[in-house]
Amino acid sequence: MTTLAMALHDRPYPGRGCVAAATSDGRLWFVYFLTGRSPASRCRDLNPLPGGDLQVRDTSDGAHDALRHYVAYARRGPWTVIGNGDQVIPLAEDLAGGASELSAWHRHDYEPDPPICTPRIWMAQHASTPYVVAGWARRSNRGDGASEHGLLSIPALPPGSGVLLTTYDGTREDPRSSATPLDVTVTADSGEQLLEQVWDRLDPDLRVAAVAVRPGQSAGTALLTHA
Repeated sequence: MTTLAMALHDRPYPGRGCVAAATSDGRLWFVYFLTGRSPASRCRDLNPLPGGDLQVRDTSDGAHDALRHYVAYARRGPWTVIGNGDQVIPLAEDLAGGASELSAWHRHDYEPDPPICTPRIWMAQHASTPYVVAGWARRSNRGDGASEHGLLSIPALPPGSGVLLTTYDGTREDPRSSATPLDVTVTADSGEQLLEQVWDRLDPDLRVAAVAVRPGQSAGTALLTHA
């Protein structure tokens, strides 16, 4: 099994990514990070909202773009959700309302940004269960433009293990849509260390922002790193 650091090294341009990992003390952490190729994509940060959500927002005077500006962290009832787009809040609300993970996820598709058609990705946990749910929607390779939905139930992660899910696995010049979960090992002793390791492995010319948070906590206790 590859390390988280090596997995990120092997993806020079990961786009946006979700990590679920258990540090050496056995605590589960979520990390969400974003990178960007264009100046507009790099003009973003993570901003806590009054209700507790965490927003990816524009730091320039540009117009709002739903594909670049969205809530990346939301907690509704017992559910904590992180993800790369406007699916995060509806997912959190549907799950908190009692919808199944599958029915809640099938409402959403990949991003309308041809020719790349970026996958939508997310991770979530219910406060009363040890497992993590990871989901992705990507464009079918059959040429029909349909969305393929993936859903993975990850058992309680042992200390030093994790799962990485990114939108791309290629280079800056050739992003290559990914959205395939990858099992990884981690060596972090804390959420701070985990976040630092992720941040250090992202290309300094591309990285935009990252957050680490324990599921069940409010965004006010999130750990932020940004360029």
